[in-house]
Amino acid sequence: MKERLIADIDNNTGPNKTADTLGTCRGRVRKKGRSKSNAVKIPLHPKHSTDLGMISISDEYIKLIPCNGTKGQTDAMEQEMDNLPVLVSKTDKASMVQLSQDQLTIKSQKGFRTARATHAVKAGCWYFEVEVVHLGATGHARVGWCSKRADIQAPVGCDKHGYCYRDIDGSKLHAGVREVYGTEGYGEGDTVGLFINIPEKPKSEDEDLKEGLVEEEKEKDLVRWRGGTFEVVPKEAEEVVEEVPGSAVGFSKNGVFQGVAFRNLPRIPYFPSASLFTLPSPERLAEVKFNFGPTFKFPPAAVFDGGSIPRPVSELSTTSIPTDAV
Repeated sequence: MKERLIADIDNNTGPNKTADTLGTCRGRVRKKGRSKSNAVKIPLHPKHSTDLGMISISDEYIKLIPCNGTKGQTDAMEQEMDNLPVLVSKTDKASMVQLSQDQLTIKSQKGFRTARATHAVKAGCWYFEVEVVHLGATGHARVGWCSKRADIQAPVGCDKHGYCYRDIDGSKLHAGVREVYGTEGYGEGDTVGLFINIPEKPKSEDEDLKEGLVEEEKEKDLVRWRGGTFEVVPKEAEEVVEEVPGSAVGFSKNGVFQGVAFRNLPRIPYFPSASLFTLPSPERLAEVKFNFGPTFKFPPAAVFDGGSIPRPVSELSTTSIPTDAV
């Protein structure tokens, strides 16, 4: 897919830059050839928006969704996923998140920031673990599963593209809605197990016919804002994603399953992910360590309907292909 950067709001540059718009978070970004009424409106405070914490949604605006970035960044991510086992991605994480040399431990400070794995679950029953190494007096963690459209500059579960388990009181979070879930929270020294089950999609005759067909290459318009790169998508082009009956997400604490947290997930790829928070300038950064398997501290049991024992996420390196579809 061809890509072009139509505006860089952070640096006040781009073909559509105007002195009174780009350069402030209240600016309007106009696609070339579109009228002013079809602009993207970026609010001053992300918490005031209704989707992704990035833009105001209304019928007169087109939409921005997070994407992998420029063509060079996309190529780097695909190469990373081709050549490495399942690890925490070097590119698909917030810039504030520090990644260890073995790409299994993340550290961060200040506001919530997220890191995702290099591979995604598309179908099947899967499991990985996250060990809480350090939180300190002000640190917090959220762990879960999210799609490519989830905002990495915010915690997992803050938007509709992620599902998380919170360290505070063991509650769950999706689309910014917090609900009672676990019997208690988790903290330093605890190991959280993360389960997901997405039943295989039956193949239809229409899908068989589509296989091997090459779609027409389209141009992707990108906007850079707040350290992230976003794709400009007309609202009418947003795809309706089917929910998958029997799909589910659940979590365990030190080997004790806390129950099914979410059901009937949209059929999209889900990446293992974690988010960290501390107040600025802590003596030690908040830290968690991923374990994608195949050996686990608390081996998973069959917790979902159907009785399938989850496979280690480490096996995704041999079963999935690099994806930046969602």
